[in-house]
Amino acid sequence: MGKRTRAWLAAWTVASALAATAAPGSARAAAPRTGSIGSPSRGSLVGGVALAEEGADHYLLYPDRCFPPDAPGALPQRSNFYGHPSLVRVILAATAAYRSAHPDAPRIAVGDLSHETGGLIPRHLSHQSGRDADLYFPQRGADPRHPVPVCEETPPRYELPDASGVFAVPPTFERAWAWSLASALAAERDVQVIFVGALIKRELAAWAKANGVPAKERARTLGKLYVARCRAPKGVTLPFYGNNYCPHDDHFHVRLRCPRDSRGCVP
Repeated sequence: MGKRTRAWLAAWTVASALAATAAPGSARAAAPRTGSIGSPSRGSLVGGVALAEEGADHYLLYPDRCFPPDAPGALPQRSNFYGHPSLVRVILAATAAYRSAHPDAPRIAVGDLSHETGGLIPRHLSHQSGRDADLYFPQRGADPRHPVPVCEETPPRYELPDASGVFAVPPTFERAWAWSLASALAAERDVQVIFVGALIKRELAAWAKANGVPAKERARTLGKLYVARCRAPKGVTLPFYGNNYCPHDDHFHVRLRCPRDSRGCVP
């Protein structure tokens, strides 16, 4: 038997072994495929990865257990905790960095990502292609070691009028914790933009400067913090889209760049 024939047989043997590990009924094993398809407001998700209901530094605000299948109107709400693998990685890395800087701070409540296959989900016009996630501002008084909260938890908003009708950010907004989370997110190269309320961004900028945050870190973080302005599609009426402005005064809305494995991704 010649060398060429032996080499061919060796290659055939390896290929046969790989085929034997494939799912029943398949001729050969297929490589896992992931991808963010289309745009955040008109897209889909292939091979989405689920963010765990809870971890050392985060918990889901809308886990499936909060929307039992037999509850009226619950099914459309379910399972919106999937993202492109790079999105899940960013969330875990950023929340870990925030907790490393503040070991006694509470875990981060994570709201909606995307549905397992992407597409339109309740409460959002974006979040359709596995590149968006809502991370709620940390709140003082929450125990970082408490069990997963009850489903009725509603994070507080921080851009509200005071007694005289002037909008301002109250002292209860934890600027140091929020800055650490924003800075950790902005440090991730995959993060394209972080949508946030105008007053929140102004407060964070002032806090960072007053507390001696290095100019490079301030420029990087504030450069990715973008004041959220939204316009509802024609024919759609939603109260929170009034005046072409949608408040992000209780969370950071994180959006990733198009992943390298997603040829059909639209920025």
